[in-house]
Formats: sequence, C-alpha cells, structure tokens
Amino acid sequence: MGVLRRSGFGTRKIADIKYSEVKYFYNHLMNQRQLSLSSLDNIHTILHPAFELAVGDNIIRNNPSAGVMAETKRRAILQQNRIFQYVIIPHNTFRIITQKPHNKQ
Repeated sequence: MGVLRRSGFGTRKIADIKYSEVKYFYNHLMNQRQLSLSSLDNIHTILHPAFELAVGDNIIRNNPSAGVMAETKRRAILQQNRIFQYVIIPHNTFRIITQKPHNKQ
C-alpha cells in the first residue's frame, strides 16, 4: 500500500504505533489527502486485522486502531450535521422538502 509507505507509517515497527498516531494518520488521510470515508474504511479493514494478529501473537498488548474508525465516522457525521445546520437550513432548502402541502378546498 503506497499510502502507508509514503506516510512513514508503514515503515514503523508495529509495537511502536500508538492509538493517537493511528488517529492522526486517519485524520491526515481525510483532511490532507482528501480520502473519502469509504476509502479510509478500506484502509482500516486492512490495518485493524493486522494489529489484531499482533495482539494474538503477543507482539502488542492492545490494538492501536481499535475505536479509531468509529470515532472518525462520528466526527465526520457531526461535521456533516454542522454543515447541514449552517448552510442548508438557513437558505430554506430543507424547508421545501419538509413543508406540508396546502389543502385546496
């Protein structure tokens, strides 16, 4: 995976990687590299089981990627909600969809 190698993350010893570094790496990929959440999830799908194997082999005690993706998704959803609240709702875009039709009599 070129993304891991180019970031320097892929050349480190697995025992030296911490939760905060995985979190920083994921944030970097989303914010600086403009990766989508689904692309980031694909990377996580590779990293997380690799760390789990290291836990099972007693190389590391805890999986440093555990919980990072859930936190990243939560933060992305909050950010989308903020955009929705401050951009879409003030311009009445949402109101068009939610307004009840007037009864014609």
